[in-house]
Amino acid sequence: MVSKSGTPVPTPPKALSLHIGLNAVNAVDYGGCDGPLAACEFDANDMAAIAKEKAMESTVLLTKKATRANVLAGLRSAAKLLSAGDLFFMTYSGHSGSVTHAPPPPPPPGQRIKPMPAAVAMRVYREHQAFYDQLQLDVAKAAGRASVDPDTALANVAANGRLSAIVKKFNPAALLISGCQDNQTSLDGDHNGAFTEQLLRVWSNCGFKGNYGILHARIKAAMPATQTPNLFTLGRAGAFLAQTPFTV
Repeated sequence: MVSKSGTPVPTPPKALSLHIGLNAVNAVDYGGCDGPLAACEFDANDMAAIAKEKAMESTVLLTKKATRANVLAGLRSAAKLLSAGDLFFMTYSGHSGSVTHAPPPPPPPGQRIKPMPAAVAMRVYREHQAFYDQLQLDVAKAAGRASVDPDTALANVAANGRLSAIVKKFNPAALLISGCQDNQTSLDGDHNGAFTEQLLRVWSNCGFKGNYGILHARIKAAMPATQTPNLFTLGRAGAFLAQTPFTV
């Protein structure tokens, strides 16, 4: 685009978002268990509302529509449309964790944790072991650690050279704020999950003033000791971390 004087006019950055909420999984694929949760669709819709407030073009995938194929299609579409300086905002609420986690502590009375029941997770893993093992081996191979146990490679992937290679390849600025630490579990709720509930409270209908670091700190301060939100950055994310959240 050029102005009337012939001077190039900078193209304004774009912002896209993808919001995934799984209140259940396909019982056929999970040994007859549909893993019912209550708040995940609310979480996805409420986070999409924040994206709309920030003039983002959003896609929302809820439960039955939140298939592996649809999620991958959403990611690939965004990758084609976005370029350097643009923003991609993705949220996920549903079952989290892996079959390698230690048994979680019991939730407070009347509350639900999000991980799939351990017995179901192990049964599904055994029934589809070749598929899951291949996913782990692919990650291990990409990490240059194909000779070690796949679970060990997955656990250490952030500490080896794989992410450094990714950073060098396309120079990302990525920021993750997740509901809990790897050795914890996230709580479901009746309307929002515990993490999203506090995020919305801190966000205060766009009334929040501060950057991502302050947002994370205020959410963390309001959470119970059993669930500590994580903050992780990748690449040149220092300037990104200092920006107003969810803003291009």
